[in-house]
Amino acid sequence: METLAFGSRGPYVKLIQSLLSRIGYNPGAVDGIFGTQTRQAVIAFQRDNGLVPDGIVGPVTWNYFQSFLRGYDTYTIKPGDTLYKLAQCYYTTVNAILTANPCINPLYLRGGQIITIPYGIDVVFTDVDYTYEILETDIDGLEARYPFIETGVIGQSVLGKNLYYIRLGTGPVEVHYNAAHHALEWITTPLLMKFIENFLRAYAQGTTIRGYNIREIWNSTSIYIVPMVNPDGVNLVLEGLKPDNPYYNQLLQQNTTGLPFSQVWQANIRGTDLNRN
Repeated sequence: METLAFGSRGPYVKLIQSLLSRIGYNPGAVDGIFGTQTRQAVIAFQRDNGLVPDGIVGPVTWNYFQSFLRGYDTYTIKPGDTLYKLAQCYYTTVNAILTANPCINPLYLRGGQIITIPYGIDVVFTDVDYTYEILETDIDGLEARYPFIETGVIGQSVLGKNLYYIRLGTGPVEVHYNAAHHALEWITTPLLMKFIENFLRAYAQGTTIRGYNIREIWNSTSIYIVPMVNPDGVNLVLEGLKPDNPYYNQLLQQNTTGLPFSQVWQANIRGTDLNRN
């Protein structure tokens, strides 16, 4: 991740602003602008976690942020630990820990045993600019929290990014959803990712969504989701055209509108409209 400091702008500033507000700090508006209030929130976070309180999000601070963004931590059991105590420490629930660790016996925790502990916050944020890197982080977090899901890769983009799929359910009726064919319609990706998170939570807890029994749907249906068909185009729209892009000159020639890519670009990194294709 890029280093962020006072004056920085962009999707990753918005990401840390959203995170800080969720874990008890006040970075101000989630607007992608690293101003005074965001800097103060970063400094407070750094102090609370024993980091150098310089207000700069460099590699060390990013490393701490990443565990929260993934939504879980790995923990080594110590003598005297109980799942109840651990749940309180991590602001989560015993059931969430058990879901993430289906093989552990809560009445017989062994010293040295390594477990996954989900934090008490959602994995998928819907108030951020949803880049490919955020998608990868969220898939990692969902896999850790809900190890019963199936994920995989159906291919690669022009720039070598994985095209991920997520399968919900094990039933014979097959349904397919995908998102972000058009680069500037990236908002469809967090929409599907939040659906996935809500669906997994309801399945794990045995609850319903708007009256639908999720475990019944799980057993009768297989929902295959490709949440980001066009990751190269999405990152072009959200992060802008950078000189190190191998298609830099070609893209400049193809965008004849004079407007930013964020306003006009629907295609992939080579100018192909995947939706029409």
